[in-house]
Amino acid sequence: MFIKSIVKRFIIIDHSLQDLQGHHYECSLSVAYAAQRRGYKAIIVANKNFSSSLYPNNVKVFSVFKVDWFNNSTQSLNIIQKQLKKFIKNREDVSFIHWIKDYQEKINYQFFKLKLSQPKTRGFLEKVEGSLFRLMKWIKDDINLIKHIPFTNTLWGIFKIIWGLIRFSFKIINKVFYQIIEQLVNIKSDSFIESLSQTLNSLKITFDDHVFIHTLSIEQLEEIFYFLEKQELNNLPQYHIMLRRDIDDCLVKNAQGIGIKACLTQFYQCKLFPTKVRFYTDTPQLVDRYNSLSPIKLIEIPVPFRQKIIQEIIKKNIALELENQSLHLVYLGDARIEKGYLYLPEIVADLWNDYLITKKVELLFNLILILIREKKVF
Repeated sequence: MFIKSIVKRFIIIDHSLQDLQGHHYECSLSVAYAAQRRGYKAIIVANKNFSSSLYPNNVKVFSVFKVDWFNNSTQSLNIIQKQLKKFIKNREDVSFIHWIKDYQEKINYQFFKLKLSQPKTRGFLEKVEGSLFRLMKWIKDDINLIKHIPFTNTLWGIFKIIWGLIRFSFKIINKVFYQIIEQLVNIKSDSFIESLSQTLNSLKITFDDHVFIHTLSIEQLEEIFYFLEKQELNNLPQYHIMLRRDIDDCLVKNAQGIGIKACLTQFYQCKLFPTKVRFYTDTPQLVDRYNSLSPIKLIEIPVPFRQKIIQEIIKKNIALELENQSLHLVYLGDARIEKGYLYLPEIVADLWNDYLITKKVELLFNLILILIREKKVF
């Protein structure tokens, strides 16, 4: 059970914090320690999968959320559910037409392969291939001649209707079958906003507290808006929301709901901004991009990490006085334009002769490329 504190609290919401991967752990801890230095009681609200063995010292942590910032369930599947999920993922179109085309392509490939591997029988194979082609043409011509027989159109129409009904029935059965499987695979999880609401109620949040959310989707931002507009404005804590993706990013442009522009406008029109909600991002370019969408003005802040650890490593290296030790330059995170990704080739070219070849400097690029596969629905 959550215990209310007398001092003002700084609550960090990181529903994707499950382990040490990514920026979540370092970012949340850095903010928590900074809040403590300013006299706040820091609280981190993480994902349900975040192990207590990773809890930091002197910072209260609650593992609550069951979804990540993609709104995907983070609860583990059992063996049967894993197999069903794999079956759904790998399913293919097994229609009769697809099977015929696939079979025809295999035959054509075998003819092509035999022509190359057996040059002596190439003439014979070409005659067989030509004969099959003419046979298919004759069959099509005969089918066209059938249309001239009395009542053929009527019989053909009846056949197409029956065939269409059979195909439609199989599609319905197939759809229902896979829906049942998907229901077995999907685990009912509390949504992001449900978990957030329950957590804030348990903490008995007050207007003196601060809530910081540094990683969330546009859909979750919209959920926060609908949640806050129903609350009494004067009783709300101060919310700090960080938007980290470019407005042209696929995850932003293709977001479900009203979209980022309308969402920010709603925050402004309902007077949640700037009295109770403030927005941030991490580069000057992103500030300008987001500021162009609505009257809301974002503030530039860094994605923090504990610099003290880096400083200790540097001191150790200096103390060791190791000669011929390379200087390591590291690029971490998303391959995004506003973070200088496009300048990497120029940096490599400028350092090549004097530093890279001589091994005075070593470069490490740990890039994250996000590919969005579009799903077409027919």
